[in-house]
Amino acid sequence: MLIYGSSLSPFVRKTMVFATEKGLAYDNKVVRLGQPDTEFDACSPFGKIPGFQDGDFKISDSSAIITYLDAAHPEPNLIPTEPKARARTVWYEEYADSIFVGAAGPIFFNRVVGPRFMGAQPESQVKSPRPMRTLSWPGRRLQTSSSASVGCSGPKALLGAADGIAYIPSMALDALLEEISACRVCAPYLPHTPRPVTRVSAATRILIAGQAPGRLVHETGLPFNDPSGVRLRQWMGIDRETFYGRSEIGVAAMAFCFPGTNPKGGDYPPPPRCAALWRSRLLAALPNVELTLLVGGYAQDWALAGRTGRTMTETVARWREFGPNVLPLPHPSWRNTAWLKRNPWFEAEVTPFLRQRVTDILGR
Repeated sequence: MLIYGSSLSPFVRKTMVFATEKGLAYDNKVVRLGQPDTEFDACSPFGKIPGFQDGDFKISDSSAIITYLDAAHPEPNLIPTEPKARARTVWYEEYADSIFVGAAGPIFFNRVVGPRFMGAQPESQVKSPRPMRTLSWPGRRLQTSSSASVGCSGPKALLGAADGIAYIPSMALDALLEEISACRVCAPYLPHTPRPVTRVSAATRILIAGQAPGRLVHETGLPFNDPSGVRLRQWMGIDRETFYGRSEIGVAAMAFCFPGTNPKGGDYPPPPRCAALWRSRLLAALPNVELTLLVGGYAQDWALAGRTGRTMTETVARWREFGPNVLPLPHPSWRNTAWLKRNPWFEAEVTPFLRQRVTDILGR
């Protein structure tokens, strides 16, 4: 598998990132302007990069290449299959390839390409062929979508039009959240219609990994909108307005849907199929997380595989071993009130540390 073109090009980078995310091995042959290359010409008759060759198959254009790769190597799936998410992914890609590059390209050429590779002096002012408001559109779009509960909208960062543009990972998350919202994998096993509930954004820096939504959360669509949430907020040292109003705070449980109530008492445990299907992809789309709160044994077992204690109590008691970025906690359910009384060290030692970490992160 061979990709023609320089990684300086955002379109070549997009193709490389996509192939890397697929776990595919490829070679890169740099093609320079004005230097004839018959093999490249066979792939790209109009001389546009990237060119691509896989065996005897040859094609050009980054969008065509990643479409081929996703179809030829469907696992892992990077272009959503859910119709709305797929359409939105294509639109975001088109925005990055055409509108964004059309607006920012002259600026990039003036500041980078010209001075570094052509010996040109950068001009003090450069006129973009498109209004600069086109560059702020993703920010406006995401402020009204991806910080809300899942179901608002959602591609993994395969659109990278330019390094350092924070909007592109946000678009990736937006598409993923739409996929999660549409998930009905557990429908045959639940006594009710699945309602995935999570609340994350590209700005999430504190991630709360709980067990699964309870009945009240299922009904309202708001995570930790119950007595457990009241206690959790007390541990964190924040009020309800801060918890739901700050985009730095995100919630993604081990299972996104209410698993149902056990006739013997309490809710059923989170089905492992949810974490297997979604969790790694979601965490990869949250690059800014600084603190993960592992609330309860299920989250701890998943995140600290092989490092947990024999019991949840032992794991929480060893909280210092997991570093400042991961903190195991008991579940804040009223059912654990007796546990808190038996283990006063938790509120004497762990809670102050948690509050300080939350204060430090939200204060920056």
